[in-house]
Amino acid sequence: MTKLPFLYSEEQNYTALIANFSKQAIFYEQAAHVQKYAAQRLDNLITEHTAIHNDGNIIDIGCGTGVLSKYLIQRFPTRNIYFIDPAAGMLQICKQNMINTTTHHLKQDTYFIESSIENYLADAHFRNLKYTLIASSFTLHWLRNFKHVIHELLNRLEVNGQFVFCFPIDGSFPEWQAICAELNLPFTANTFPSPDDLLSLIDSTKFTINFQEYSYPRQFSSALHFFQEIKMMGANSPSPINSNYLAQSNKLGRLIKAWDKRCHPKAENKYNQRLICTYRIIEGIITRYK
Repeated sequence: MTKLPFLYSEEQNYTALIANFSKQAIFYEQAAHVQKYAAQRLDNLITEHTAIHNDGNIIDIGCGTGVLSKYLIQRFPTRNIYFIDPAAGMLQICKQNMINTTTHHLKQDTYFIESSIENYLADAHFRNLKYTLIASSFTLHWLRNFKHVIHELLNRLEVNGQFVFCFPIDGSFPEWQAICAELNLPFTANTFPSPDDLLSLIDSTKFTINFQEYSYPRQFSSALHFFQEIKMMGANSPSPINSNYLAQSNKLGRLIKAWDKRCHPKAENKYNQRLICTYRIIEGIITRYK
């Protein structure tokens, strides 16, 4: 599994992570370039490959500010849709974005629920709901109990229902990992799931899965720009491990300086070249047939 900098890496930091997402919600879409790209691909996947249902519930897990939600509410205007996110600031912006998307009118059966997906699934009010479409874009890697939540979500699918997803996977950010290894610096913070973490949970007697992996090379003007973009999205929290790491002399400064030098070896060409950091992403559809 691969690690991402300055992200929550321990259970006690989950609350801090959600607080950061909420605080940075107003800036999120300015920085969420890869998330927007992935959501658009997911919408194309829904258009091309998902079954057409005239009824049944839809859930958008970790809706954030509505990057994927806008596609769902436009594509399924008559359906009951549940938008779930634990960050109040994100959810508030999502709701306003959905109002704007639907010409200032939301149908009655549109729900915005401030909750983690773990708490939502355990809530007695929603425990018996089934879904014909479960959608999740760039959220599943944040799950505190990946195996349990995926298992619960699959159990909530109607027969012929579909679970459409994308999330970053291990193997992301090889450029950053390489510069850390070169400098003998720790490659910090939390892990990304691997494709096998998901595939191992699919019961082939009930479900089929079609998926693919792809790369998204994101360009930055500097290493500092890369770290600032992560912070701008709210995907950072003051974990003890990372706070201690940042406090130790000039480790972060060394990392930024060395990474920039590798990408911009000549000062006069600094702004004519770009630092690239690559996301590895999995996208796919799980269909319940039994």
